[in-house]
Amino acid sequence: MAVDKSEQQQVRELFEVCVGLSETERRRHLDDSDPIVRAEVEALLEANDNDRERLRRLDEPEMLESYRPVRGQMVGRFEVLEELGRGGMGVVHLATDTALDRTLVLKFLSPSIASDEQARERFAREAKAASALDHPNICTVYDVGTTSAGSMYIAMAHYEGKTLSERIAEGSFTVDEVVDIALQVLSGLGRAHDAGIVHRDIKPANVMVTNRGEVKLLDFGLAKTADVGLTRSGMMMGTLGYMAPEQIQGKEVDSRADLWSTGVMLYEMLSGQRPFRGEYDQAILYSIVNEEPARLEDISPEVPAPVCEIVHGLLQKDPALRIESAHVVTGKLKDLGALPTVGYAVGPISKGRRKWFSVIGGVAAVVLILAALALWFGKSEGAVIQNLMAEGDYFRSLEGPQYTRMAIERFREVVRRDSTYAPGYAKLAEGYILLGDDESEPLARQALQTAMSLDSAASEAHVSQGLVYELYDRDWSRAELAFRRAITLDPTNAIAHYELGWLLLRTGRAQEGREHLRRARSLDSSSVLTLYGAGISEYY
Repeated sequence: MAVDKSEQQQVRELFEVCVGLSETERRRHLDDSDPIVRAEVEALLEANDNDRERLRRLDEPEMLESYRPVRGQMVGRFEVLEELGRGGMGVVHLATDTALDRTLVLKFLSPSIASDEQARERFAREAKAASALDHPNICTVYDVGTTSAGSMYIAMAHYEGKTLSERIAEGSFTVDEVVDIALQVLSGLGRAHDAGIVHRDIKPANVMVTNRGEVKLLDFGLAKTADVGLTRSGMMMGTLGYMAPEQIQGKEVDSRADLWSTGVMLYEMLSGQRPFRGEYDQAILYSIVNEEPARLEDISPEVPAPVCEIVHGLLQKDPALRIESAHVVTGKLKDLGALPTVGYAVGPISKGRRKWFSVIGGVAAVVLILAALALWFGKSEGAVIQNLMAEGDYFRSLEGPQYTRMAIERFREVVRRDSTYAPGYAKLAEGYILLGDDESEPLARQALQTAMSLDSAASEAHVSQGLVYELYDRDWSRAELAFRRAITLDPTNAIAHYELGWLLLRTGRAQEGREHLRRARSLDSSSVLTLYGAGISEYY
């Protein structure tokens, strides 16, 4: 239903009046309003009420208690002993099976994910499928259940040993050791793939090497629902570094994605570094999708050429060119014969960004040159402003305060050149919000207020309004309304779809969140931000 600018203002004012009222009091105000305005406000109120009820359920003491069990608490026949760790999927506890007198691990699905019915169903379905695999290289799943308060859990075997990530941090491997670990990983994957199950999150942290040298694949059935933090950046480096290009791009994933991840692990064990690196998520993403890794034999000349060929065969970006199955890789490795030792000292993983910075520098240089040419040849002031906006959007998409400040500089220049341009103030507010320090909040609110006063129908202004609600006020209901309003005003606003998608993921509505993140990518497929969002969303 289309509304004009005056009606938009009426909708805004009437919603603000009604949102805190009882149903009876709301009806009195709505009955006196214009039918078009009334319909719009009723839709907004319904969305707000539904969202608040969802968030209220997540905060119920019973839900939180089930998600944070304490020592001695009984969960079915399992007695909780101690907390082992937390992740995006939830919390992990050591426990005792009182019926069989054995130690095991309980993993509780976090309330924000468990509130999504589709996620709950997938969690149970895939965990049950994984429990039927019964393979010596796959972690045994004992039980899947739901507590009396509605929190889902999975009971899994507990192993004494170290994860492969811990082993990598300790030092060098012989090639024989790497091949032995690889064969066990591939044996477990081959069994799962034959059963139609794809792990989707193979990485060193999900590979356990027991004290007896046995390799166990962990977290089957969990990867797609979780293990990626509910955060925008900085918390997904490990998982992201092992994801296949097709996962990042949000394409259909099959068993070959697990083989890619295995190739990344082999590369890391043999060289002491990951093939695709970066200081922040988007840089890793770009490298995985666009750059070829350094040849393994150039980094570790001691690695036999046939081993290098197998690893790089697993790291083909096109799944059709990748080694086709775990069984084929197993056959190639078994044909290698006796192998030498490879020694290297594993230190902190290098955070070199030379290639990424060359890309950043190249693109930024082109943008700056275009802006300079516009000035040189006397292009219109409007063209200069659009170039500055493009530069600002580009720097805004990069991770790190230095880039956010560069974006802010561009948007400041925009409003200096045109003090009546509402999108410029909205983007300036967005920059201050993303900077995230205490000094920036009043500047962000001031810039937003200016944008709204200049043009309350500017889609960009409502995106910034949503970010204020979400990140400053922690009012997710109003943030969602603002992002949806931005999309109503401009359905092609990719950032509005991106921000709404992330908010929906955080509030347990994974399916709708993924749809908006995919829409953002389709609207702006050149942005690492929207590409990143669409790829990561497939893990929820």
